[in-house]
Amino acid sequence: MIRAARSSLADTPQELPSRFIPTPERLAPYLSQKDEEIMTQLGSVEGREQVFQELLKHEEELRKVDPSFNPESLRRDLDLVSETLDEKQKFVNELEKPERKGIVRRTFGHLKNFAKKHPVVTVLLMAAAAVAVVGGAAYAAGGIELLLAKLGIEGISNYAEAAKRLGKVIEGTFPNDLPAA
Repeated sequence: MIRAARSSLADTPQELPSRFIPTPERLAPYLSQKDEEIMTQLGSVEGREQVFQELLKHEEELRKVDPSFNPESLRRDLDLVSETLDEKQKFVNELEKPERKGIVRRTFGHLKNFAKKHPVVTVLLMAAAAVAVVGGAAYAAGGIELLLAKLGIEGISNYAEAAKRLGKVIEGTFPNDLPAA
């Protein structure tokens, strides 16, 4: 029985009273200004008073939107919207501070800016990195050549023969069955 009552309440849409909240987007048609200009006006006490006086000229239209329109509640709402916009701006400014960015992001930003400011130095560094890669490869190849010289060709062939016999053992044929090398 309780479930049935809950579902019937949930199924019927409830009309919320429309209330005029003076956000910059909602104020723009009445003030014939852009949102940025309205936000600037809401930032000062004099600007809010100008907005308030201008909205009072449109009181009849506002009563159509909000039947419970009250000039005093509009004044409080304008103050509240102003405080909210100020807090939002402070939050955005706090996020944009360099201390809030991660160390990797800041480092990458500095490297990117360095490459833009000093293109010649960047090209020289890239050329030095390429030379270092080639030199490292040659060093590694020289190490392999030295190892081969110490083992000798004879040693390498012995290792190859041993590996061949080991392969036969793994396959199931034993070294006794193999012909002598």
